[in-house]
Amino acid sequence: MIEWDVPSDGRPPKSERATFAATCLASGVPPYSVVTQLQRCCNVSQRSAWRDLAEARKLLRLWNSGTVDELRDESAAFYRSILTSSEASIGQKIKARAQLDKLLGLQIPAQNAKLFVEKQQQEQNAGKTKKRHLFRAVLEKLSREELQRFADLQAKMRAAYKAAEAEEELQQDALIA
Repeated sequence: MIEWDVPSDGRPPKSERATFAATCLASGVPPYSVVTQLQRCCNVSQRSAWRDLAEARKLLRLWNSGTVDELRDESAAFYRSILTSSEASIGQKIKARAQLDKLLGLQIPAQNAKLFVEKQQQEQNAGKTKKRHLFRAVLEKLSREELQRFADLQAKMRAAYKAAEAEEELQQDALIA
């Protein structure tokens, strides 16, 4: 159980809350859990708990005695060492690459990725629509004889396709037997 030096208002001082939060973060407790714990134990609002967490992160940087850039460089070096390690598994290397990309700001945000995919689909659909309109325009200019030849050609192509499928099925059946 945590021992707090609690003043008359029922809350531990901010410095003690920040130290507690920094200790939790350093031991691997997720930030949201730390905030929840601060709210319960210290009788503070969620907003105050998040502020305490921000102070805790500053404390962690001081404890690690480095600036944000130095810590970022240290993390990048760590992830690069995993990527070059012969002992790391493929899964570990993939995770390290993802973390390194995130750290360096190379990761595509999910919302931008979704917009990118939607835009590509719209462009593909627009291309298909153009082809359909062009095909219809060409068909409208053809004479009856040319249309009949086109229909005959389509029928022959369908028949050839079905024959090829049937032959492929026979070959597969022969391989199975």
